[in-house]
Amino acid sequence: MAPPTFWTLFPPCLLLSCLGVVELGLLSSIVSYIHLQGPRVWQISSEQYNFPLDRIPAHLHLDAGHVSNAAAGLGFFLGLLGMYIAFRERRHVSPLRSGQPYVLVPNEAFRQQSQKIAFGTPTPIFAIFTTFAVLEFLLAMAALIYSFVYDHMTAGNTISLARASQEVGQHYTEHNWAPATWFTAVLALPLVSQSDRNVITNHIHVMKASKWMLVPIYIVAFTVMVAGIFGFKQNRRARRASDERWLQNSRGPGAKGM
Repeated sequence: MAPPTFWTLFPPCLLLSCLGVVELGLLSSIVSYIHLQGPRVWQISSEQYNFPLDRIPAHLHLDAGHVSNAAAGLGFFLGLLGMYIAFRERRHVSPLRSGQPYVLVPNEAFRQQSQKIAFGTPTPIFAIFTTFAVLEFLLAMAALIYSFVYDHMTAGNTISLARASQEVGQHYTEHNWAPATWFTAVLALPLVSQSDRNVITNHIHVMKASKWMLVPIYIVAFTVMVAGIFGFKQNRRARRASDERWLQNSRGPGAKGM
C-alpha cells in the first residue's frame, strides 16, 4: 500500500512537468518567430501607401514571456524532483497498524543491525522542494497576471499607416506592445503577402495558447505547493515516529537487564 505522500505528490508533479514542457515548447516557438524566423519587414500596400514595415516595434515588451519561461522551466524540474520524492517515499515508507501514522522503515539489513537509519526522503530535500514549490506558485501567479493584464492594456492599440510610412527603416515607435497585440494590429494592415498573413495568424494562436496555458500551470503549481507542505509535515512526523520506535526497541532489552 502506497503512503499518502505518494498520492498527494506524484499526480500533480507529473502534470506540472507535462504542462511545463508544453509551455516551454510554445514559448520557444514564439521567441523563434519573433527573433529568428520570417522576413525582417512586411510589405504594406494600399491606395495611399506602399512601404516596408519593420516586423518588430520599438517598444515590444517581452517581460511576461520571460516570467512565463521561468515558471514553465522551474515547473518542469520541480515536477521531476517531486516525482523522485514520491517514488522514494513509496519505496521506503510503510504504515503501522490501522490508525497509526506512517513511519520510515529501514531495509532488512539495517533493521537486523538495529541501526538508527531512515531511508525516507531526507528532510533538507523535502524542505528545498517545498521552498521551490512556493516560488513556482508565485512565478506562475506573476506570469498569469502580467500576461493577461498587459495584453488587456495594449489590446486597443493600432498601427498608423501615415506614421509607419514615415519611419521606414526604423522600428515603429508609437505605443507599447505585447507580442500578441502587435501581431494582431499587423493583421489589420493591408499586407501584400497572403502567406505572411497566414503565418502571423498561426503564431497569434500559439501566443494565445501560451497565455492560457498559464491558467492550469497556476492551478497545478498551487496544488504542488500544498502537497509539498503536507508531505514535508508527513516526513517530519514519520521521522519522529521512526526515532521513537527505534528508541523503544533499543531500550527494551537493556531496561529488562537493568
